[in-house]
Amino acid sequence: MKSDVFRPFGWWFSQWRKGADNTELRFSETEQMFFDGFRGFVCFDFTPDGKLMHITKMCGDVAHWRPILVDTFQAAQRMYGTEAIVCHATRRAEAYKRLMNGDVFRVTKTKDGGDKYWIITFNPIRRGG
Repeated sequence: MKSDVFRPFGWWFSQWRKGADNTELRFSETEQMFFDGFRGFVCFDFTPDGKLMHITKMCGDVAHWRPILVDTFQAAQRMYGTEAIVCHATRRAEAYKRLMNGDVFRVTKTKDGGDKYWIITFNPIRRGG
């Protein structure tokens, strides 16, 4: 989803909250964020050892954020030895698998009993392009 008009962060956050698991409605002090009023936002952090990049929140134009996340991951590989990206999805898990060129490695339950799919990729560059 993207917007034809600039939307403030609060608008995008309210869109994200509509589908979010209630346990994640806060930001940790280690999270980093990219924001674009037309495209939404994405948040991520790293494990303390730097080996995993965790996409914690994403809302908006996912295709827009993908190359930015790949660039960030590749920089972290060079600088910190980051090995993989982990994200989770409570809906449209197949789309996130394709987006990140990843695989579901765990399924857990959300507070409301829905499924949360944990997706990991060691190589977010899509084959063939």
